[in-house]
Amino acid sequence: MMTREQYVEQMKKQLDEWNAKLGKWEEEVKKAQAGVKTQYEAQIKALEKQRDETVKRLNETRDASQAAWMEVSKGAESAWKTMQSSFENAWSEFQKKK
Repeated sequence: MMTREQYVEQMKKQLDEWNAKLGKWEEEVKKAQAGVKTQYEAQIKALEKQRDETVKRLNETRDASQAAWMEVSKGAESAWKTMQSSFENAWSEFQKKK
């Protein structure tokens, strides 16, 4: 079982990775054709919205008291898994179409 600090640290690392990929993705999308561009931009917006939600959960986890953190971490974990699978699906779709 991870401590809250380890958990927050791990989530931060993953967020940095996603942010880097999103940045790369946005660069590539700029070069894409108009039809494809709109589709990707919508996907990127959706992922950014999800990422912001995940960051909010991360902050709640970080700010929660020790007793409450177990409860909060469950919600964060679920937001996390959703973000991860959305990101991976979108990323692999993007890589296929490149």
